[in-house]
Amino acid sequence: MIAGLDHVAIPIANVEEMLAFYEALGFVVRRGERLHSIHFGNNRLNFHAPALWNDERFTLRGPTARPGCGDFCFVWQGTVESIARHLGKLKIEIIEGPAPREGGRNGGKVTGTSVYVRDPDGNLLEFMTYGETSPCTSECDAGGSSTTGRQGWAGGGVGRERMRRAAPALGRTP
Repeated sequence: MIAGLDHVAIPIANVEEMLAFYEALGFVVRRGERLHSIHFGNNRLNFHAPALWNDERFTLRGPTARPGCGDFCFVWQGTVESIARHLGKLKIEIIEGPAPREGGRNGGKVTGTSVYVRDPDGNLLEFMTYGETSPCTSECDAGGSSTTGRQGWAGGGVGRERMRRAAPALGRTP
């Protein structure tokens, strides 16, 4: 029986830039010689450095994978406003969103709200919130407010209203 996902691996081109980018986002970064990784929760994303993925003896990888081939969705604990502020502080451009998306929870029956960015190698990163929140810290809400107990993003007028309020933080018109 499949119990979960442990790790995924991708080739990368810009080692130091990629590691700095993910560290700034809040991932735990582990550096190696030819294999690096980022950790979040009980999951890991392995980064194969050029010295590894260009080695013809290294066959335990997707044979056609090249830097920029990844598409990952990370669950953000907090509001879409808080991820927008966090990305804004890091000067990371949101290329799409917020947008309702079907997530992986409950067999794909739960809708979340996502924003999309690209990392230095061009991989697509999706940050999805399911409306859960935790007490805000300085990095998620400079105003110190918390939305614990509010209805999630999916469905109803509350979701649309929260998307409208988030628009200015995302550089969009409501």
